[in-house]
Amino acid sequence: MFLLFCLCSTVFLSAAQSVPLPATGFKRKITEDFNSGQEVFPDVSIADEIIRANQADDIDLFEGDIVLAATHHSQPAKRSAPRHRASLWLTKKIPYEMDASLTDTLLATNIAIAIGEFNNLTCVQWEPRRTEVNWVRFVQTNGCWSAVGRQYWQKGAQEVSLSRGCSNPGAILHEMMHAIGLWHEQSRPDRDQHVEVMWENILPGKEQNFEKYRHDRVDAMGLRYDFNSLLHYGNRAFGANGKQTLQALGNPLRPLGGQSRPSQGDVIKIDTLYDCKGAYRIFGIRDLRDTGSLGYGILGIPDV
Repeated sequence: MFLLFCLCSTVFLSAAQSVPLPATGFKRKITEDFNSGQEVFPDVSIADEIIRANQADDIDLFEGDIVLAATHHSQPAKRSAPRHRASLWLTKKIPYEMDASLTDTLLATNIAIAIGEFNNLTCVQWEPRRTEVNWVRFVQTNGCWSAVGRQYWQKGAQEVSLSRGCSNPGAILHEMMHAIGLWHEQSRPDRDQHVEVMWENILPGKEQNFEKYRHDRVDAMGLRYDFNSLLHYGNRAFGANGKQTLQALGNPLRPLGGQSRPSQGDVIKIDTLYDCKGAYRIFGIRDLRDTGSLGYGILGIPDV
């Protein structure tokens, strides 16, 4: 059973808020990786690391780490794009706070690093909460999870949970990307044009995590498929006995999923979703869209 999103209040704690991008060559590196399409990742992607951490904590969530709100179960099959935009953070600023449960100094430091990278790479900016009625609260509890997008229908904090099993900056960035409104890359309606699901290798009872989103539940952003996205499952996600469950068409040995930082495609995705031009500034890209492939963001909800 998937856990439903809930809101609660707690004490606000201040923390280091502005952390510069750690690696001066980061922009150049992810540009080269994206253009070559051959970025080398370790055996476990960030998404798979999060899945394993949640399995260890016996936490069963939609696609491994997404907390579904009640509205995701009750909305009609087809909705208009303007209505969905309420789920975006319309000011392009994400108010946040650190929960009193977050006592791990290293985790707090890594959250600050992740926020620094997010703010340096995209037009969406994470800022300490002041008086905003909707905000994100980082908590240290069992499992790693987040809701998708701003929970606009009610006031209060929405939690992003980070456990010791997913406390590195890459995992934190993955959950932050959910919180601003992005779903998993490998569930796009057009994913079968890019990757093959090896259904026979999936753990029994976990097959639903590989269902595709419906075309009438998500709006296209016109972006190319991103094999390297932090939001893409790895090759062995939910695999029985470590077996491969996903492989790139035409290149079955290609590693899938990001390992530590957003891909160039992730940055483009965020800036396209929020209608700004940060990717132009960072990568010198003239056209963010690729008409040969569809991309998908918050403008819709999966069929769940």
